[in-house]
Amino acid sequence: MVDLQTVVGALRLEDDGLPGVEVRASALPGLIDTLLSTLCGLANRPGGGLVLFGLDEALGYRAVELPDRRQTVADFAEAARVALDPSIAIEVGEGTVDGTAIVALLVPEVDSASRPCRVVRGAQRGVWFHSLEGDYRATAAEARGARSSRAQPRFDADPAIGARRADLDRDLVSAFLRSCRDRSPQL
Repeated sequence: MVDLQTVVGALRLEDDGLPGVEVRASALPGLIDTLLSTLCGLANRPGGGLVLFGLDEALGYRAVELPDRRQTVADFAEAARVALDPSIAIEVGEGTVDGTAIVALLVPEVDSASRPCRVVRGAQRGVWFHSLEGDYRATAAEARGARSSRAQPRFDADPAIGARRADLDRDLVSAFLRSCRDRSPQL
């Protein structure tokens, strides 16, 4: 989790906020529906982002009392799992700022093979991106561009932990090597 004191200190120094950081004074009922676009936008952002509950931007990012923090955390974790596709696993943390507890949601960047993240439930359906000015719905061209930048999954290149040379089929390995050598003069 991030160092909340450092983030809040940086927010207080900047007039326009910080890239990838969203601040909310409270987590009122219904806020989850309006923040789905933010969760989605942050997941589509390189490096992901951070949502802080319990800071009031209008009061210079002063910490304010946040009722029912545990329910807030549970609600947002559930929303990230069921209302976004692909679902994201947000990391939840709590800390104190000015002696008052705040909640931090660390939103990971969606895996490049699954881009783009999109909201699939509620009024905010669609692909969203996040900028310093806020969230914006992706145009059809932007959504296509995000899909076209998907990376090919490379799980087949991962090492087989615990495997030994004796586990390989000699005939298949020989056939594979012959095929590679036939296609490449360098081999």
